[in-house]
Amino acid sequence: MLRAGHMDPSAGGVSDHAGQHEMPEGGPSGELSTGECERKADAVGDNKPALAARFRVRTITTGIDMASDVSRWAHQLRKAVEFNNIVKAKLEGMGYEVQTTRITTNSFEEWMDLTSSDTAIAAAGAFCDCLHKAGGDDQLVNIGPCTTLVGAGVLPTLLLKFAPLFASARVGCSGGCPNRDMLAAAAAVTHKLSTDSEGGEACFKFAASFNCPPGIPFFPAGASPVVCGLHAVASSWCHTSNVRDHRVS
Repeated sequence: MLRAGHMDPSAGGVSDHAGQHEMPEGGPSGELSTGECERKADAVGDNKPALAARFRVRTITTGIDMASDVSRWAHQLRKAVEFNNIVKAKLEGMGYEVQTTRITTNSFEEWMDLTSSDTAIAAAGAFCDCLHKAGGDDQLVNIGPCTTLVGAGVLPTLLLKFAPLFASARVGCSGGCPNRDMLAAAAAVTHKLSTDSEGGEACFKFAASFNCPPGIPFFPAGASPVVCGLHAVASSWCHTSNVRDHRVS
């Protein structure tokens, strides 16, 4: 996912425009090598606009489906960070300002041990250690939505303790109405973040989401689709960015 912001000279701000395209059936699969990453990134330059300086790229976001096997985390994060850095360099070489690079994952409930608060902290610590070793200290990471009360229960601790992590709570739907228990849990997470962080700023790291499918180009509720190992960005340049997905094992 890539979000392109168009600068408003009068306000000095950025209004975001984003779009998404699903990978066509029978799309590329298997591991992306560094050379392949570079070739994919080269696609960004196919339609280089004459007025690149008028646009800011708000974020380059790569989604990965984290494995429950902890031994694979370092490889998965290294490939995601590598791809983000390659695309960022390509875009900056074309004259664009890239403001952030980010990673989204499938729900942390699928790959973290949530048996207890201690096991959840240990898993999040191992994840952040792998991210650091992959050179990803500048990456923002959304560890996906929680869909259970157990997941919501550990979120405040994880978000307050580990700076790179963001997450959301999917409040669900039954008969056209949000799930009451998950709504209450999301409210509890928000309250805890607001009272236990300076100025309540940790609330910025959390969102309660409703009807937000995996792959949505909205980072606070972002989640990587389970069908992809890694999906990354190529874009044609206009007011709306086009997203193509690529897979890695």
